[in-house]
Amino acid sequence: MTGRDTRAPVVGLDLGGTKIAAALVGADGTVLVRHTRPTPATGGAEAVLDALAEAAREVRVPGVTRLGVAAAGVIDPVSGTVTSATDTIRGWAGTALAAGLAARTGLRVACDNDVRAAAATELADLGGDGTLIYAAVGTGVGGAVAAGGRMLQGAGGVAGHLGHLPSPEADGLPCTCGATGHLEAIAAGPAITAHYARLGGEPADRLQTVAARAALGDPHATAPLRREQDAPGRTLSVPQPPHHEAPPG
Repeated sequence: MTGRDTRAPVVGLDLGGTKIAAALVGADGTVLVRHTRPTPATGGAEAVLDALAEAAREVRVPGVTRLGVAAAGVIDPVSGTVTSATDTIRGWAGTALAAGLAARTGLRVACDNDVRAAAATELADLGGDGTLIYAAVGTGVGGAVAAGGRMLQGAGGVAGHLGHLPSPEADGLPCTCGATGHLEAIAAGPAITAHYARLGGEPADRLQTVAARAALGDPHATAPLRREQDAPGRTLSVPQPPHHEAPPG
């Protein structure tokens, strides 16, 4: 686009199921200002858009014209719409993310899935033909896949969404997408906390509480954490072909 000042800082927003992180980023990639706030995940899409706009205002300075958003859910980067999402953020599917934030901030808005956006920075360091599989485990489980230097979207925009691959460790457990047996149902933070309770642990409000109890030797806490470590590794591992010794001679 003509007239764009590439020297001006931009506002970046990272939307997860638990928190919103905002930053003012200089043209050289330096983070100049930071701000975080909780995600009003149960308040509906309008409440989340309002919170994102407020977070942007906390770091914005005069001269900023552009806003980049890395958001949870399946994001169409062309239309800026959340095409599908789990119920981690209530009513998030179908949200006009780019248009909603542009109306609230007056800025030009570009957006993509949060994990895909993070993976893109790693891909940039691999050169023009880089290939990677990127996994992110947090409130949910996400991922991204790139080949030949290009981030893959997939026909439905869900390429690399690793959290909804089958996981033997999650067999029969309900996932946030409504199905059962997915990796996110055993490896995400809330899933680990829920598994701790199923094993007989004392009530815990979040994963950090479970981790603290595991550090003190609580066996109900250490078991789900070990399972969380095993599940992503098993899901992401590539089976190796059987080894055959070379024939004699």
